[in-house]
Amino acid sequence: MHNYSFLIRPKSHFTLKFDAFAMGLMAEMPVNAAARELRAHDTRMCRILHHYVDQAMSKLD
Repeated sequence: MHNYSFLIRPKSHFTLKFDAFAMGLMAEMPVNAAARELRAHDTRMCRILHHYVDQAMSKLD
């Protein structure tokens, strides 16, 4: 059995590749529309968005 834990952000249900794809969709369309397209709940999409926005903002400080 392989350990792919490095591909998943801690406390996330999605892979980093999914996160990247979701962020790309959310850059082009509303979060709710992206969530419908990905068949995921919009709350989870917002959590992904906030995680990466917070990460980027902390690098600016």
